[in-house]
Amino acid sequence: VRDDLVEGLLLGRGRDADDAARWAAHLGYDPTRSHNVAAIAFELPPARAGDAEALRQRIRESIEHFMTTRAPEAIVSAREAEVVVVVASAPDPRKLGQACLARLAELFPGAKVVIGIGGPCKDPEEIARSYDQAHRTTQTLWRLGRTGAAAAFEDLGIHRLLLQVPDLGELRSFAAEVLGKLSDHEHEHKSEYLSTLACYFRENNSPQRASRLLHVHPNTVAYRIKRIEEITGLRLDNYRDRLIAQVALEILDALPEA
Repeated sequence: VRDDLVEGLLLGRGRDADDAARWAAHLGYDPTRSHNVAAIAFELPPARAGDAEALRQRIRESIEHFMTTRAPEAIVSAREAEVVVVVASAPDPRKLGQACLARLAELFPGAKVVIGIGGPCKDPEEIARSYDQAHRTTQTLWRLGRTGAAAAFEDLGIHRLLLQVPDLGELRSFAAEVLGKLSDHEHEHKSEYLSTLACYFRENNSPQRASRLLHVHPNTVAYRIKRIEEITGLRLDNYRDRLIAQVALEILDALPEA
């Protein structure tokens, strides 16, 4: 019955707000506190077929034990290859996730684990939204190849939109069209143009602020930006060209090399 109540909250199966509130109360959920839903997804290390289910069960039990020890008020639901935890937002669930990853790496060194954390929720009806975000975060981390990572949905930024593209090759092709010449130049001449461009954008197109972070003279940043425009054909004072370049940089940063 308890598992059914948790599933109902995670999947938003209640008929109305009263259903969600009643189920949450049975599970000990405190609607006066902010919570997050964390999804801990894992893939088994290479093992004999007969060991798979037993190993999967050991991983689930280890996660449950860790979470209930560190956060006794947490609501935990174990699934086939995922454990979902509804936990209070304070202390930071990211730190709890990192500690859990470290413990699992000790116990199961061959397993691949990612942790996605959904947005904050108070009203029991919001638990389903937080879980959906946590699940989408784990799927994004898998696609990025970032095993052993814990990330919050809000940390993904534009990546959660970019990775809705079914074919990652299309994203790589776009980035290559926009910044491929610059990447080639950097590999050949060690010019640091990509890192300069990223810093320049982060500092709102200010050569002065970028120069302080890069530890070079502002004139050096301005020169590099001019050379970037010459190499790529982009005009970085043009809104569309600047947006295209920023998206291409995000793709290069997000995707593992093919």
